[in-house]
Amino acid sequence: MNRYNQQQGYVLVTVLIVTIVATLVALGGIAENRLQEQIGGNQQKEVNARMLAEKGIFNSFSYIKEQNELDSSLATIANGIPGRSIAGEFSLESVSLNGTLLSFVSKGTYQGAVAYLNAKVNVDDKQSIFEDGVVGCDGIDLSGSGKIDSYNSKNGQYGENNNAHNASVMTINSNADIALNGDAPIYGNINVNGDFSSTGSSELIGNVNAVGNINVSGGGNNRLTGDFSAGGNLTVSGLEIGGNGTIGGNIDYHSDTKINGSLTYGGDDLAGGDQSALAQSVLKDPNLWLPDFSAPPCDPMNIATQMAGFSKFNSNGTMDTNHWETADRAYEFTPDNAEMYDRKADNFIVDKAAQSLDILGESTKVHVFDNLAVKNGKINISGGDVVLVIKGDLTTSGGGPRIDIAAGSSLTIFVEGKVNIGSSGQVVAKGSITNTGKPPVSIYSSYASARDNDVGITLAGDTDMYASVYAPKSHVNVTGSGDILGALRGKTVAISGAGGMHYDEALADLQVKTNVKYTAFASLHYYYPTYE
Repeated sequence: MNRYNQQQGYVLVTVLIVTIVATLVALGGIAENRLQEQIGGNQQKEVNARMLAEKGIFNSFSYIKEQNELDSSLATIANGIPGRSIAGEFSLESVSLNGTLLSFVSKGTYQGAVAYLNAKVNVDDKQSIFEDGVVGCDGIDLSGSGKIDSYNSKNGQYGENNNAHNASVMTINSNADIALNGDAPIYGNINVNGDFSSTGSSELIGNVNAVGNINVSGGGNNRLTGDFSAGGNLTVSGLEIGGNGTIGGNIDYHSDTKINGSLTYGGDDLAGGDQSALAQSVLKDPNLWLPDFSAPPCDPMNIATQMAGFSKFNSNGTMDTNHWETADRAYEFTPDNAEMYDRKADNFIVDKAAQSLDILGESTKVHVFDNLAVKNGKINISGGDVVLVIKGDLTTSGGGPRIDIAAGSSLTIFVEGKVNIGSSGQVVAKGSITNTGKPPVSIYSSYASARDNDVGITLAGDTDMYASVYAPKSHVNVTGSGDILGALRGKTVAISGAGGMHYDEALADLQVKTNVKYTAFASLHYYYPTYE
């Protein structure tokens, strides 16, 4: 009997202990839940504060962009930023102006939580005009066999240890197509404000985005390593695709097509071979949405307006190197002086001093010629940044015409007529972007092609040449077997030779004065101020 009573006492104590432990655990869980709720609440407040800080930044950016387009001074814009604050949401503080860079802080507040977002906005009429390797405003035709890729001249000459896959190819205006008819590999992204077609055996190392249709048929090394999208239809055969596809319309494919990623389409028809072998997954989405093509302006410099007054400049006449008296020597051009032929002068050479003229809104030393003909002769560019204005044409012809640009120097040519670098012409640059931010060779053309066969820029050299060409109103034809290093922008661009096109990535940093008001974020980051 006593043993039984003892057992009942033991059970009672055990139950009490278990109850106490369970109560403590429950209380601990409640406390933990309350803590987690507080942490979650504080995190949500922090998120809301950040969102309000971001609202202040983008509210201010819209204001800055609007005022910039209205030609308000930077000081006026800076003084107006604090007034954009909204009580209880965000305040705009610490506004400063350094050159064309506006800096300010947006302080977002929400139920005691505070977030600080620092923004720097660049407000300028200068921007990069050579961010892409090949730009054809109205279209691009590539039927050559040379490689299209990129390199960075800051790292030395193009070669095995200095090449990359950033040579983007783009059209700008509506219905501007890109046609590939050769076997030139392209190492970079392709963006088309029209249709894209490839009927050769080009290897495409990058992404392809087309507003219109994509039509690919061919063989050999025909493959696309990246993603692809089209607002229209896809017709494809003989192509291996490494990425994902998004097609707004219908799809017609051959059984030898292979997509290693997924495929989404919004049309009614999917015609072809074994669908299970076509892609990793195939999805039909009638509500498929494709983003609009955000094309930059074709001519951000408004080159015709920039060069409108050049025809009134005093000229040195026509510069012609084809004279037997100077056949064994080069003509020397520096920023201050340019040598010209003069039958009456000693040694048949006379120095012409540069003029100080307004070029792109800046006072610049310039040599002005009616025409420049490099025939059976040579011109040396040295001593810094040499600028030429040519009211007529620039041509090279004859036996070995050559323009040499010394390291650390540059040649900038503004030409109102045509440019024709013949098959024997050589333009040799020994350096990279200069310390003053100039490419080794730049050609700015205001020539406007009147017909399809009216070619304003012809590059037919059989040796490598450096050229960053800006000719948005002119047809640009590259027909030589030598490589082009630099960048090309034309009304249309046609590359049909055996030479390659190697985009110089260093050109992306080149800032040129334009007639387009430019507003862009330079940096944007959260931070927490320290208090003493």
